[in-house]
This record gives sequence, C-alpha cells and structure tokens, in this order.
Amino acid sequence: MNDNRQQFYFAIAIVAILATGGFAMLEVADTMTDLALIESSFYGVVRNGDARLSAEISRSIVDIDFNVLDKEFEDIDEEINNL
Repeated sequence: MNDNRQQFYFAIAIVAILATGGFAMLEVADTMTDLALIESSFYGVVRNGDARLSAEISRSIVDIDFNVLDKEFEDIDEEINNL
C-alpha cells in the first residue's frame, strides 16, 4: 500500500512539473509574440517616417527656384565675353 502511495505522489509531481513547464513555455511564446508585434509596429512607424521625410525632401527640391541664379550666370557670361 505504501508503494502505491509513493507512485501516486511521483505521478502527481511529474504532472505538476510538466504543467508548470507547459505554462512557462506558453508565457514565453506569448511574450515573443508581443515583442514581434511591437517590433513590426516600430518598423512601420520608422518606414512611414522615412516615406514622409522622403516626400518632404522631394517637395523641397521641386520648390527650389533655379531661375534665381540666371542673373548671376548672365553676369559671369558677360564678364567672360568682355575678356
């Protein structure tokens, strides 16, 4: 009878250890999933920020008036012709 009680306690201990290990693995998997979601959202924010920055730079380049320098170039051409 004493032998059966020891086997019963051993089986209970094994089940408790496996249940605890399984719970720990589920928590680790949940944490890794959360971290992956956070990482992807940060990537999305950075990528959107890069896209907005690129669009702003492109808009700034388009807005530059290159005709401002035409007068300067004409003066340089006249000085070269006068030489």
